[in-house]
Amino acid sequence: MIILIIGLLPYDSGKTWTTIALAKAMKKRNLRVKIFKPIAGHSAWGQFRTVIESMKRGYLICEDALLYEEHLGEDNLTRINPIDLLLTPPSLNEFKSCNDYIQNLADTLHQVSLMRITKHCGVTEHYIIVENLKRTSDPLKRWIEKLALRLKSKPASIEDVISILQDNEIDQELQRYLEEYEEKHDVVIVESFNNAALPFTSLLSFKLDAVLVVTPLHVLIMNPKLFAEKVKEKLKIMGLEGLEVDKIVEKPEDVNIIDLEPVPSICDLSTLRCIDQIADSMLKSQWKADTGRKV
Repeated sequence: MIILIIGLLPYDSGKTWTTIALAKAMKKRNLRVKIFKPIAGHSAWGQFRTVIESMKRGYLICEDALLYEEHLGEDNLTRINPIDLLLTPPSLNEFKSCNDYIQNLADTLHQVSLMRITKHCGVTEHYIIVENLKRTSDPLKRWIEKLALRLKSKPASIEDVISILQDNEIDQELQRYLEEYEEKHDVVIVESFNNAALPFTSLLSFKLDAVLVVTPLHVLIMNPKLFAEKVKEKLKIMGLEGLEVDKIVEKPEDVNIIDLEPVPSICDLSTLRCIDQIADSMLKSQWKADTGRKV
């Protein structure tokens, strides 16, 4: 069973905590659950502890993977998250106006300073994008330069990053991971990044059993077949730009909207009854769709 979790907003939709909560609910039902975060991007400034942890561990690691480790006991974090991008925000000193500075903060590509790729065979490579790192503040730059040396990072340009991420070989690597996880587990929860409807395009070759769209206050449940049809349609018309979630989920009637109750801390999301109800609903649907074999 493959569950895809995507976010309606570019940031802070709540994908990771929903993923953790749903994984806990599935584990309570004695199912073998695996989390898969194919691609992650995280801030060296806003999530600085990832820089410290990466220095200690000797590999670039994202905040989401650390949360999976802390709350779900996951290990082999580089395989849970094969591609990781470390973002360093540009310094205000780089711009003539505050408006230009604010606009550039939304440009993720020009903030990628380090990148890790862990192939299915186990080989890990790190890259440093010097032209982006030059744009950040000196105190943060010094930390990232130390980390780059610790990780033996290879120099790369922005164009290299784009080329690597769009390479069909990378897509195939991610496909191999998911094939392995699907074979060995009852439930694989795939968490996308930012507001991307698909973390990698060959995910469409797998049977998606459920698609959850997360946004503040709600979890939206979308029909997997409708989702796949809309993704293919938008890809054909718009290319990769059509993969933003708001272009796939265009109207509220496309989804079943589940309200979330407020909790003292976002890590308490797993205590909500609606998460258990979502888990039971998915398993019930899988039981009906399957030909006599329960998940």
